[in-house]
Amino acid sequence: MKLSTILNLMEATFVHGSPNANLRKEDILIIRPAHLQKHGKRPKPGRTPSVFGGFYVSGISDVSHAREYAKMMEGTPTIYHVVISDDAKIVEYQNDITRIPEQEIQQFLQNGVDVLKGKDYRGRMEYAIINKEVIENMTPQQPT
Repeated sequence: MKLSTILNLMEATFVHGSPNANLRKEDILIIRPAHLQKHGKRPKPGRTPSVFGGFYVSGISDVSHAREYAKMMEGTPTIYHVVISDDAKIVEYQNDITRIPEQEIQQFLQNGVDVLKGKDYRGRMEYAIINKEVIENMTPQQPT
């Protein structure tokens, strides 16, 4: 499925909120080790850590979601405009988009999938880029 099909021929620009004002494509970790998982995703004592992944972006009309996320952590809250390739393969993800296990990411990648589209636990639409090679450009905007 082509990106332009999903977005009805809209520009393939998304937004990403980060506390890092100097984020580069090279810095993106699609799969984060268990000890780098974000707050709220750490296991309870005695449980095996889960490893989740994805580089999360929102549609440009949902910039407020990215802005909220950027302000959640210490640093310089920054919004990035993220342009992805128009031939990126996107598929719907049926579970919580913020909890994509590493094994599932590997399976999607083996099937040529670049981006997953789905909703978080609040019902907000998000996109999880699982193949950072489809990112054509990442431009920081003014800090939020």
